Amino acid sequence: MRSTFSGLELARRALQTQQKAVNVVGHNVANANTKGYSRQEVVTQATGPYTSPSNVRPTGAGQIGSGVKVESIQRQFDNHIAEQYRLENSLESQWQQKHNGMEQIEAIFNEPSDSSLRRAVDDFWSALQQMTTEPTELSSRAIVRQSAIAMVDTFQTMDRQLEQVSKDYDESIKADVSQANSKIRGIADLNERIVKIKAMGDSPNDLMDQRDVLIDELTEVINVKTEHHDNGDLTVQFPLGEGDYVTIIDGVTSGKNFGQFGYDIDVDNPGKGQLSVKEASELPIDDVDAQEIDRKQVAHGKIKGMFEAQDEVDTYRRYLTDYASEYTNAINEQHREGFDLNGNEGIDFFVNIGNEEEFEISTLAVNPAIVDELSLIAAAGKGPDEDGEFAEGNGENALAMAELRHENSMEFKGADVTFDGFYRSVVAELGISTNESYQMLENQKSLAYQFEMRQEEVRGVSLDEEMTKMIQYQHSYVAASRLTNTIDEMIDTIVNRLGVVGR
Repeated sequence: MRSTFSGLELARRALQTQQKAVNVVGHNVANANTKGYSRQEVVTQATGPYTSPSNVRPTGAGQIGSGVKVESIQRQFDNHIAEQYRLENSLESQWQQKHNGMEQIEAIFNEPSDSSLRRAVDDFWSALQQMTTEPTELSSRAIVRQSAIAMVDTFQTMDRQLEQVSKDYDESIKADVSQANSKIRGIADLNERIVKIKAMGDSPNDLMDQRDVLIDELTEVINVKTEHHDNGDLTVQFPLGEGDYVTIIDGVTSGKNFGQFGYDIDVDNPGKGQLSVKEASELPIDDVDAQEIDRKQVAHGKIKGMFEAQDEVDTYRRYLTDYASEYTNAINEQHREGFDLNGNEGIDFFVNIGNEEEFEISTLAVNPAIVDELSLIAAAGKGPDEDGEFAEGNGENALAMAELRHENSMEFKGADVTFDGFYRSVVAELGISTNESYQMLENQKSLAYQFEMRQEEVRGVSLDEEMTKMIQYQHSYVAASRLTNTIDEMIDTIVNRLGVVGR
C-alpha cells in the first residue's frame, strides 16, 4: 500500500518541474536578442509508477502514477539548415569582397570624368594636332610636353592606386587569417568543455550556441567542413579537393592541439601572397610543417573573394600596362621618323628610366632631354634643305603621330582596335564585371537571408509563444501548490482528528 505521504512527493515533483520550466522560459526571454542563441524547451517525463511489476506485489490496482520529472532541456537547432545558411553566407561574403574590389577599380579608372586617363590621352592627341599647325612655335611644343607629362602622371597614379588595392587586400587577408585562427582556438576550447559536460549526462546548450557562432564566423572567412559526433565533439576540416582534407580540429584532444592557417605576404609582388595550413597534431603547433594552399583550393568565403578581387586588380593592371606600352612605343617609333628643330633625327619621346629591359609604368617618363629642350620634339617630317632651312610649316611628323589615334594598333579579345577603342573596351568590360558582381551579391544576400529566416524559425525565440508557455507553467504550478495543501489537510485530519470522538 502506498504511503500517505507519497502524495506530497508527487506534488513536490510537480512543483519542481513547473518551476524549472518557468526558469527555462525566463532564460529564453532573457536571450531573445542574444546572437546565436537557440531556443530551449523542457522535455518532461512521467516518473516510475507504483507498483513495480512483480508476482509478490501487494494486491489491488497497480501502476499508479508517481508524478513528473524534467527528462532534458532540449536545444532547438537544425544542423542541416545551419550548414545551408553557412554556405550561402560564405558565398555572400565572397561576393561582397569581390564587388568591393571591382568598385575600387572602377573608382580608380574614374570614367567618364575630367581627371580620367581618357581625358589625359585626349589632351595629348589634341596637343599633337595643334602642333601640326604651329610646328616651330615653342608654345605649341610646350603644350605637347606638358600634356605628355600629365598623361604619364595619370598612368602612374592609376598603377600605384591599383597596386595599393592589392597591398591592402594582402593586409586584410593576413588579418582575417589571424581572426580565423582565433575562432579555431575558441572552437577547440569549447569542444573540450562540451564533451566533458555531455559525458556527465547534461546538456551544454549555451556552450553549443557559442560554438556554432564561432563556426558561423569561421565559415564566413574561409570554407571549412564540420562533422558532429554523438558525444558532442566536433571535427573541423579544410577541403583540398578530390576528397582530400586537412584536419584542423580533431576530437577532444583539439583542446590543446589544433591546426592553424597562415598567410605570407610577398612584398615584391602584391597580391601574390601564399596561404597555408597546419594540421592538428599532438606536436606543438610550431613544430608542425605548413602545407601550402593553392588559391583555387579556397572554394568560397571572405578570403576567396579577396583573392578574386586581387586577380581582377592584376587583370586591369595588365590592361593598363599593355595600353601604356603599346601607346608609348607607337609614339616613339613615329617620333624617331621625324626631325627636330636642329635638323637631327628624332629620339624616343618616352623612356623607362632605370629599366630599359622591361616596360613598367612606374619607371615611364617623358624623355628628360625633351623635357629640358623643346626643340628636340621631332615635329617635322623632312630634314632641312641644303641651306639648313626647314620647309615653312613642316609639321608632317606631328600629324603622323596624331593620326596614330585612328590606326588599329592594338588587340582586345581577338579583335584589332585603335588605342581609344582598346581603352573603351577595357572600361566597358570593367562596368559589366562590376554590375555582374553587384547582381551576384544581391542574389546571395537574398539566399542567405532566406536560410537565416529558416534558421530563426527553428531556433528563434517568440516572445508571444514564451509568454503563453509561462502562463501554462504558472497555472500548473498553482495547481500543484493546491495539491500540496489538499494532501496537507488530509494528513492533518489523520494526525489530529482521527480517534478524537469518544475520548
